[in-house]
Amino acid sequence: MKKIFLIALLLTCLIGCKEEEVIANSENEGAVEVRESKLENRNVLNFRNFDELENTIHQFIEKDKDLMEESIMNLKETGRISLLLAYNFESDEAQKYGLKKENIAKVNSDDQVLLYLLNAEGEIVVNETTYKIDENFVYILKRNNREILQKFLAEFKEGKIKTKDRKLLEYNEDLQVYKHGNSRESIHNVQQRTEYGSFFNDTSVRVKARQFDDYWFFYSSIGAITKTEQFRRVWFWNSWVNVITSNRLRFSVAYQRFHFWSTNVPLGGNTMRDDINRRTYAINKVYEFCVGPPALYVYRARLGFTQHEAGWYGNNSQRLTLGY
Repeated sequence: MKKIFLIALLLTCLIGCKEEEVIANSENEGAVEVRESKLENRNVLNFRNFDELENTIHQFIEKDKDLMEESIMNLKETGRISLLLAYNFESDEAQKYGLKKENIAKVNSDDQVLLYLLNAEGEIVVNETTYKIDENFVYILKRNNREILQKFLAEFKEGKIKTKDRKLLEYNEDLQVYKHGNSRESIHNVQQRTEYGSFFNDTSVRVKARQFDDYWFFYSSIGAITKTEQFRRVWFWNSWVNVITSNRLRFSVAYQRFHFWSTNVPLGGNTMRDDINRRTYAINKVYEFCVGPPALYVYRARLGFTQHEAGWYGNNSQRLTLGY
């Protein structure tokens, strides 16, 4: 019986796990529906199924879209505020759109694809199911019931409910909770592989180098990002926000994929290299990704490097190199 279950799960999830080079089916291309969120009065991306979500992500990657620009355009056209945009709002913009700090999801990821897909509350809808990321958990909601989340959190804080990282908890028929563990440093992932470089003539600006290999139950990815940030007044305090400048990401990496339930035996992998240089908010390269309920694979880099470079007005370019 256990073998039958694993085979069925493999067939269900496999279609949602693709390397970056795969071409999206043009018949499925088109605008993604945006509708009112199940949990808040905020717009949320709504996908009919995981195939549609996968094809949309492929379009982002293959067309090399600037997802900050996409977020700005999305806000103007539909009113949806992506989490990527919410993290970079300055205080006057936050007031204009009625955003409050306590309502913004806390997602420990620099993957611009994930942050674009989520709205300001950390939500996305796939096949009429809401996936919500906030702090330590991924919530999987079947109905419009925010009180369930509050009840779960209250019981968890009181110690009535216990769960471990990378475990799925069946809370009730309307709510499942996955403790992702992505905020915890581990020798098995690259979450802690982040470096910064400040510019000599303007210390309010810095280049950020980051490698990531996150698993969020419905979405998994491996990649790297170069972005330039400036220290500005955001919300009602100062913080680092993305700014447009000349960014560069050069990389050569060999990585492996594993079943999400076991990282002991690799199931293959790939080698990729590229040199991307343009004027933009950020260069975000996803080497490979996977989607599904759950996403079938987790990824681990085996060897290689990423080189991150940016220029700023009147300064020599800053270059940072991270090894795998």
